[in-house]
Amino acid sequence: QKSKLIFIIWGILIITNLMMVILSQTRTAWIGWPEAIIGWGAYYLFLLIKSELSKPVKTIILITPIVLISALVFSPLANLFSDRINLAVHDVEVYMDGSNYDTSIGKRFIMYETAMEMIIDRPWFGHGTDGFKEAFTEKSKAVLFARFDIEFDGFKFSHVHNQFLMSAV
Repeated sequence: QKSKLIFIIWGILIITNLMMVILSQTRTAWIGWPEAIIGWGAYYLFLLIKSELSKPVKTIILITPIVLISALVFSPLANLFSDRINLAVHDVEVYMDGSNYDTSIGKRFIMYETAMEMIIDRPWFGHGTDGFKEAFTEKSKAVLFARFDIEFDGFKFSHVHNQFLMSAV
């Protein structure tokens, strides 16, 4: 009885999490979907098969996510996915052709490039927490000038939107 309740709670939490990711509109979170659906889906399918639930309950638990995901694909939210993907493609295109860096993805690319330059400058010990902001601002100013020939005060971000690069910087 306790395992049924825990299994149902997990199912509700997974569905709620999926809805939050969809509604957040963050493309970065969407990248994790294939892993979540395939990897974790296989894991939970294994748990479902091994559980002592009755066949009708297992069937309902198995069919529910399929129905919900199908409903999402054919709902107005499907346009949301398409719009966000098209925006991301556009952001990359205008960054790569040099016409605009001032987009969500363009700024991230500048942050990543700046971080890589900072890592090259100090590969062993990095810039530390005290020196990061000042060094990042100066280096991003140089990167923007080199790539886009733009005079700019530099980014004043407190992180580079990438955990691995941030740790290395």
